[in-house]
Amino acid sequence: MSTHSVACVALAVVMTCGLPSAIAQSASAVARPAPRPARHAVAPPAPSVPTAPTVAPIAQPAPAQPPTRGTPRPPEARQATPSPSVRVAPSERPARAPVAARPTRSERTVRVVPPCVGPVVELRRSHTNTLWRGPLLDCRGRVRSEALAALSVLASPRPHPAGALAPELIVPVRAAIVRAAPVASWAPLATEPEARRVRQERNTAAATRTCPRGQEPETPSPSSSENTAQRAAPSRGARRARGQVAERLRCRAIVLDRDVHTRDVRVESADGVRVVHPRLVSLVAEVSQRFAGHPIEIVSGFRPSRDVHAGSRHAHARALDFRVVSVPRERLRDVLRTLPLVGVGYYPHSVFVHLDVRDAREGSARWTDYAEPGERARYGQWPPRAQDVQREIVHITERVDALLERVAQSERARGSQDSHEDNVETHEAPSLAEPAEAP
Repeated sequence: MSTHSVACVALAVVMTCGLPSAIAQSASAVARPAPRPARHAVAPPAPSVPTAPTVAPIAQPAPAQPPTRGTPRPPEARQATPSPSVRVAPSERPARAPVAARPTRSERTVRVVPPCVGPVVELRRSHTNTLWRGPLLDCRGRVRSEALAALSVLASPRPHPAGALAPELIVPVRAAIVRAAPVASWAPLATEPEARRVRQERNTAAATRTCPRGQEPETPSPSSSENTAQRAAPSRGARRARGQVAERLRCRAIVLDRDVHTRDVRVESADGVRVVHPRLVSLVAEVSQRFAGHPIEIVSGFRPSRDVHAGSRHAHARALDFRVVSVPRERLRDVLRTLPLVGVGYYPHSVFVHLDVRDAREGSARWTDYAEPGERARYGQWPPRAQDVQREIVHITERVDALLERVAQSERARGSQDSHEDNVETHEAPSLAEPAEAP
């Protein structure tokens, strides 16, 4: 075989058998990444240079560095941390803090909320120095029942003892106010919790049952109970039914009398004190805010009259005569005239100012009365007009003339009496010119 043929055969064998392995080796060489350089590569040793001998420093402990995220923990820390799957013996578990026992319903303490009230005001009664001190309104501007009762007692014509107003005089009036508040056409009073308590106390059937608003428990009359006791004994079923009916609370509507002239509710306590209109308390509270720190002195309030259609609002518990201590009457008058739906009366010869409550259909009113206490009213304007001045001059002149005439009459009567006594003494005295009797 020639040399050329042998070379051809060898080339064919290489192409058929050795070519795939060579291709695979080249592919793996391409896919294999290049080797990374060593992280801590050691630099080649520098040429040795003779240097002076140095002293090695003392090794200091390295400060503890907090572990950062991604930093592997040392094996000691791994062994110290227990695995969550490992169970801890009950004796090795940490003791829990004792939990306080929940108090029962009877052991719970009720949180007492202090009442929200307005500023304290001092009310006085003139000529008796009877005083009451307390808030007139609550924080919502509603009239307090205690203040309304105190003002009603001080405005009544009954005599008042000197000193602080006794609670025994306020309690019956306050009870009458609480009873009439749901029925009367007044503004909302600050008596809802108190009214609920009073209704529960009046309820004799069950302490937890109360009558609806505007009603009160019905008290059986003694005659009806006596008739029931005298009846024959009913059957067992009737007794059971009657017992169920007896346990049921019977309520009746609260009926109150009304004033014939003003159509206001007439509220009187058991001891005969007439309750004044609640709006008077609101007006007095506004006056006390204008003159804070000054006591308010009540001169007159409710004055009963036989005439049910009397024109004076004092007879209908709608008016007050009062003054503010250490405040001029003219200043008080000007403040009262700024209030809505009121009547303001100014009396130059008196020490008080008149204030009354009026309805929307009546409107406000103001007047000046030059009459002195006990005289017939002489209305005018303030400042006085020319005709008011002329009328007062005529009135003063008439009064002075009447007073002088009265003095002259008394002097004439005294002179005639003295002359009569002199004549009597002259007739009764012995005569000095009579001669003496002869022996």
